Order: sequence, then C-alpha cells, then structure tokens
Amino acid sequence: MSSRAKRRVSLSCVAGALLGYEVSARANDAQPIRLEYRAPSSCPDEAALFSRIRARVEVRRASATEPVPTFGITLADEGQRIIGRIASMSERREPTSREVSGTDCSDVVDAVALIVSMAISPSAAVRDGVSAQAPEDPMRDTGQATKTNEPVAAIDERPRLRLLGSAQGEATFGYVPTALLGAGVRLQLFRTSEYLGGPAVALGFVATESTERSLPQGQATLSFNVGELFLCPTSFAVLASVHVLPCGRVDIGQGRAEGTGIPNPRNEKLLWSSVGALGQIAIVPVKPLVIDAQASILFPLTPYEFIFEPNSVIYEAPRVGFSGSIAVGLMFL
Repeated sequence: MSSRAKRRVSLSCVAGALLGYEVSARANDAQPIRLEYRAPSSCPDEAALFSRIRARVEVRRASATEPVPTFGITLADEGQRIIGRIASMSERREPTSREVSGTDCSDVVDAVALIVSMAISPSAAVRDGVSAQAPEDPMRDTGQATKTNEPVAAIDERPRLRLLGSAQGEATFGYVPTALLGAGVRLQLFRTSEYLGGPAVALGFVATESTERSLPQGQATLSFNVGELFLCPTSFAVLASVHVLPCGRVDIGQGRAEGTGIPNPRNEKLLWSSVGALGQIAIVPVKPLVIDAQASILFPLTPYEFIFEPNSVIYEAPRVGFSGSIAVGLMFL
C-alpha cells in the first residue's frame, strides 16, 4: 500500500470516528419524552407526531424506567372540527392540560407537535425554513400550521364561564298516582376549560299539567309550579362530547289544589319544597347544540295532605319521589 493510500485510509477512519462521536453526542443531548397518543385512524399516527416533534427539538423515546415528562394526547373528531387535548405530567407529577382545535387533522397534529416542542424547549424552532417564536408559557402557544403559517388552533388553558339555555320536558313520579308532566326552561352556568363540564349551577322553572283525583264526594285538581336549583360540583368526561354531572337539587314552588262537585269548594295555594340528588348526562352532537337527560330522587320538605271534610283524603305527599327530564339547549358563551 502506498503512503498516499495509507493517508486516505487514516483520514477515512478519523472522519468516521468523528462522525460517530457527533451522532453519539447528539443522541446523548436528545431529551427523553414519553407519548401516549390516541387519534382517529384518518389522522397521522404516533410515529408521525413524534417525527414532527423531533423536527423541532432533539428528543428520543424514554425508557420505561426514566422519570420524564409524559404527554397524553387525544384527538377527537367532533363533526366539523378536530379537537386535540394535551395532558402533560411533569417529572414532579404536576398535571397540566391544553386543548387545540382545527378543521384539518394534520394541521392539528402540527399544532400539537409545536406545543409539545415548546414545552420541552421554549427556544424550539420549526425546521425546514419555518420558524416559531417561543411564548412566555410554551403550553399557551396557539399553534401554527406548517404549510400555511395560519393559526389553526385555539387553546382554552384556563377555566372560563359558559352559559347554556335550554327548554325541557319533565315527568315526576310518585307524588300522585299518575305521572306529573311539565314543561319549562333552564339556564345553566358552567366553569370549565373545555366546551362543557363542571362545576356548574343551574336555575330552572317547570309548570306541570293539572291532574285530577276523583272521590265519591267530588273531584280535586292538583298542579305544581316549581323553581329548580341545581348545584354540580364536578363532572366526568365519558367521551370528548359526553359529560356526566352529579348534582344536588333544591325545588321551591307552589302547589295548587282545587275542589269541585262538593259543597263550599275552595282553592288552596301552598308553598312547595323538596331536596334531592340529580344525575345529568350532557351530549354535544354539534356545537352550539347541547342535549341533556336528567334523573332525580326527591324528598319533599312540605308533606301536605289535602282532604274533603270531614276526613276523605284526596292527596297526601309521599316521602320520596322521582323525576326524569330531557332538555335541548344552545350554548351562548
């Protein structure tokens, strides 16, 4: 082998060693992360998301034993928009969550990748000629579409108030031998970082149809007008567009009894009240429409008894009752 050939071999070995050292150094500098990713089959998969994150910052997949930040990412198709939710857990086990939305699944994944990248490294920049400026709080970035540079996502990082106005139909069982059917309206105020959720408070009004009770001595007509107060301290997301709210309930209103077909009939209007527990399941088929169903167990606080004198009982309030309702409403805020 000539001296020139020997020099070429030596230079190749040195270059290979330097290249191997550079690759090893970059691998050692890469920050470990852990992703838990769920998305519709029509969206980019987890490998594509990881690739888009790695295009911005040096990262690698963490081993099972490494105490590193975990990003739980869920994409949900809610009709006309794709909702991306990012739940992160820091090394100190401190949870945070963010939400992005857009009309194109790939653009939402781009926004998610940018937000995760900024959370890992606030000075992260998008490669391939598109740059991004790090915000003070990386997890508050609104996200940029890598192809159009237009914002594709809005983030609700803090709880906000949302107002739902609904019309409802309600049926109450147990107070009289037949179901008391009523109709009413309700306003419900939510404090949530999502589109729907708890805690929440609601005010409603329901007027029931009159129902008749017949006895040999005559007839009595009964009806109720009730104001309802619901207090829901929390909520549970069953699906992205389905939430369950456990609530307490207080009813205050007026009960009315009217006798007919008897001597000296008179009307009675008395205060009516009850307390109980309520379960509400709310569904968002398409924004801003909200459909909810409720089931309640009720305990009267005013157990009245109505009689035809001298001693013919026409109505006696029970110790417990039940109600169910269906409501359809629009989210105003």
